[in-house]
Amino acid sequence: MNRDSQAWVIRFFQRVSEGFELILAQPLAWQILSDAFRRRLIRQFPYSIVYRVESDRVFVLAVAHWSRRPDYWKARG
Repeated sequence: MNRDSQAWVIRFFQRVSEGFELILAQPLAWQILSDAFRRRLIRQFPYSIVYRVESDRVFVLAVAHWSRRPDYWKARG
């Protein structure tokens, strides 16, 4: 792995972490996918965090690529 790809991996994890923080701060603010599932897009990357809000917690089902098997996570819910 070269430095550029290492930097992208670090940036990816930073963006995912930011997404988690925003979801926890405002869990109902993000796009509704279906039923109780929501999605928060990850800035700078073609991924999203798929989650559902339960009574006292947020349950993350997947960090999913937008176009690669986009609905694979539905079997998890």
